[in-house]
Amino acid sequence: MMTLVRILYQHAQTHPTELALVRGDDVVSWAELAHRVRRAATLLQSLGVRKGDRVMLAASSTTAFVSGYFATHHLGAVALPVDPRSPAARLEDIARRAEPHAVFLARPAKVADFPVHDIESLRDSAATSHIAGEPVASSLDDIADILFTSGTTGQPKGVMLSHGAIIAAARNINAFVGNAPGDREVAPLPLSHSFGLGRLRCQVLAGGALLLVNGFAMPGRLFNMMERYEAAGLSSVPAGFDVILRTTGNRLTD
Repeated sequence: MMTLVRILYQHAQTHPTELALVRGDDVVSWAELAHRVRRAATLLQSLGVRKGDRVMLAASSTTAFVSGYFATHHLGAVALPVDPRSPAARLEDIARRAEPHAVFLARPAKVADFPVHDIESLRDSAATSHIAGEPVASSLDDIADILFTSGTTGQPKGVMLSHGAIIAAARNINAFVGNAPGDREVAPLPLSHSFGLGRLRCQVLAGGALLLVNGFAMPGRLFNMMERYEAAGLSSVPAGFDVILRTTGNRLTD
């Protein structure tokens, strides 16, 4: 069984021009996404990230997050997604406990004594003469991600997920939902959230496209995205659907 990043590269080979990711005017094919992931992996390499290192990624729904997430896996490193709205104290607590090699944030902040970088650099990293080659060999038992709980009932806990676990979860969800190659899904959830990240994994496994929208504040954007790209799916939590129904009436069922 291949890791998700290898599956992503396989899509880039088999249907390079098909849609993979959209955020606003940033429309990304599988070939372009693979290229961005390799460029981001090159940037991480230049920062000294190696297999087993941890990379903190704090962003909502950005293509830069996607590049950084899979670039981390490309190097055999461990992705540490965190909510970009987290208070500085929470970011520092997670960083001290997880000890990331590098931290990427969507807004300026100091995170303990760890080097902090702008997460957009993972999307806009300049092309160089050296581009990361084949992904580092990772076992399905190797840790892919560490997700920290919200800490509502106590100190946040880091949950370690292996490459095999995230693929098995995505495969089971796809079988239940019926996701297939070429599907298009609007996702207004932050990718740092376990649900949003899970939808990203599911679409990469299936070979579908994820259409990123930043939250539910402007439901019209959701419908515009669905109509423009003929999306067959909309992922949300109950509170999100409540906002959509209260602000748009029956449009969701039209």
